[in-house]
Amino acid sequence: RKIIVIDGRVGFVGGINVSDRYVNKKTDILYWRDTHVKIVGPAVLSLQYHFLADWNFCAQQDVQPDEIHFPPATEIPKGDSLVQIVASGPDYPNPSIMLCYFTAIVNARERVYITSPYFIPNNSIYDALKKAALSGKDVRLLVPGISDSYFVNAASESYYEELLTCGVKIYRYEKGFIHAKTIVADDNLAIISTANMDFRSFEFNFEIGAVIYGERVCNE
Repeated sequence: RKIIVIDGRVGFVGGINVSDRYVNKKTDILYWRDTHVKIVGPAVLSLQYHFLADWNFCAQQDVQPDEIHFPPATEIPKGDSLVQIVASGPDYPNPSIMLCYFTAIVNARERVYITSPYFIPNNSIYDALKKAALSGKDVRLLVPGISDSYFVNAASESYYEELLTCGVKIYRYEKGFIHAKTIVADDNLAIISTANMDFRSFEFNFEIGAVIYGERVCNE
């Protein structure tokens, strides 16, 4: 999980880790392209909740929520988009992010655009992508042309032929390493997440993401 919360009022979530490699100022190292989202509004409280839960679990402490972490509702501005925070991992009984991805794909009416740096889908996601494309929807997958892992890229490529046969359009990002984890479905649903479209993110990793409803964010 990649969570930043400032004063309980502003939050950040997405693919960017805290690492110098994301600065992209050196020309002799791999260029990283990522996507993150800044959230201002009530959804920040969900990020704060997950941060405190993670902190208490890892530090074996019992930090209690108070107004320092959760400001009164009257002090929290509201934006122009509806936002849900979805988390999954060993601390959850269900693979919520995988189910969220699956639902976005199968419910898309016209198009679904996906970016994933590590693409090793489980059977449910794999079948959903093929079904969507075979149904005439515009399904596009953006994956790394250059990766930080040769073996993961090779594993991902084993899925491409059947997806292409079904009508999925697959694009390789060539400027550097695409590390964003995003989905855009039609004109009203966007997901910016920490979770790759692979079974490890779905089943074993602690992940979190923002599900955003609104045309403005989808267009961006």
